[in-house]
Amino acid sequence: MNTFVFVILALLLQLKFGTGDPFLLSLEEHDYTPTRVWLLDSAHHTVSPNSHSLYAVLHDVHLAPGPFNDSINGSLEFRGDPSSYVEIPNTDGDLNATSVFSWVMTIKPTAVNVDGVILEYWDGTGGVRLMQAQNQLGAEAQDTNGKVYRIKTDKVALRKDRWTFLTLTFMGFNKMKFKLMYDDYDSETVDEKEDMDVVNNTVLRGTGDVRIGASRDPTLPAFSGKVACLRYYDKHIAKYREVHIYPLTCDPASGIFPLDSLSGESCL
Repeated sequence: MNTFVFVILALLLQLKFGTGDPFLLSLEEHDYTPTRVWLLDSAHHTVSPNSHSLYAVLHDVHLAPGPFNDSINGSLEFRGDPSSYVEIPNTDGDLNATSVFSWVMTIKPTAVNVDGVILEYWDGTGGVRLMQAQNQLGAEAQDTNGKVYRIKTDKVALRKDRWTFLTLTFMGFNKMKFKLMYDDYDSETVDEKEDMDVVNNTVLRGTGDVRIGASRDPTLPAFSGKVACLRYYDKHIAKYREVHIYPLTCDPASGIFPLDSLSGESCL
């Protein structure tokens, strides 16, 4: 039987922008605050619970040390099995990956000679997936017209037992892009990116509940390793710098968050 554990919920904070484009975010110029961030270690925050609408539900997933601040329970550890995953309800569409969105996280795979689904939306017909492809990263998405978009890093993006900071971001209008960005968090490499242009007004089938660590399709391989600092933005991330500062956005104790304006929940 799957083990259900209720984890943290979301910080509903207002992003601050320095451009006239309300859908574009440059993390070298703007506030680091995510639209949603899931906090794992109660030792690093004092958020009071007030709503259960976007709890992450753990199925056969354990809490493990994270990449920063000596956090004992700073990451989610997945077994690489279809039964080991996290489900985040998206009933009201607050986490939709349709016209403009970004998912940001830090991952540490236990092996780089395997494939695995890291994040997935699936509406029964199509969806959006972020994947490990051996020692590379890949993503695929289907739009509402049936067209499939695929991107894959052409360089080594993942190393066994090393943290990699990655971003999957999409903009279906204005500056149309479907893009992957990644950094080796342990060695401060310059960020690499893979992207592709999309047709203006493209809408992806990124609706429904969000699954982390495995696919709803049991024939697809699941991710084996750790995921930390999981964040969602309702903006397209054009670029970012200072990768060693940015992961602190999932630790309110870092001082980046205005703690008196936090709203969200915690039960760890």
